[in-house]
Amino acid sequence: MSTVERSTVPPYILLVILLAFLSMSAAVFYSLADKPKAVHASTNAANPTADKSAPLAGGDPDPALSEEQADDLSALMRKVQSNPNDADALMEIGSIFLTAKDWGRAGVFLNRAVLSRPADIGPRYMLGIALYQQGREQEAAAVFEELLALEKYPAAQYNLAIIYKYHMDKPDEAKALLEQILASPDADVETVSRAKKELNPE
Repeated sequence: MSTVERSTVPPYILLVILLAFLSMSAAVFYSLADKPKAVHASTNAANPTADKSAPLAGGDPDPALSEEQADDLSALMRKVQSNPNDADALMEIGSIFLTAKDWGRAGVFLNRAVLSRPADIGPRYMLGIALYQQGREQEAAAVFEELLALEKYPAAQYNLAIIYKYHMDKPDEAKALLEQILASPDADVETVSRAKKELNPE
């Protein structure tokens, strides 16, 4: 399996999925009871070795913020100042920082969103990505495990499988998760394709 460096996936793929992810927030913001239409490819683990790097699902968007996004961030910050437990605003801020690849600040706000809305898997999913991008694989794994205890979300299963396989020396657990994705009627084509490649590397 060839080495894949962190943040090498074309940004447009990630932005498409991030937009799909955001579009599902109307009824319950970032509640992934409604699955994203697709999973965006993401980055690899921090300091990957030559034989231990694989793409994660989600988390490598375009780092440049538009003027509109910057304005949105300012407005959202004011909302959080007024209501520190505004889960919707916290998640939106977290997603903006993910877009900017500011993993640390994304993690701070997404963790607050998780605390404000513990039953929503959306902020947990994004928090797992933010932690992973910082090289905090063990913590990211714990977040994805908590998410999967709430809902068997295929993208999270894939992400956890990648961490198990390449960072925690748990190949059997990783294989089981990847096989669950193939058996899931909710798994999208991209996630299934990635799972197959991990199960049957060339």
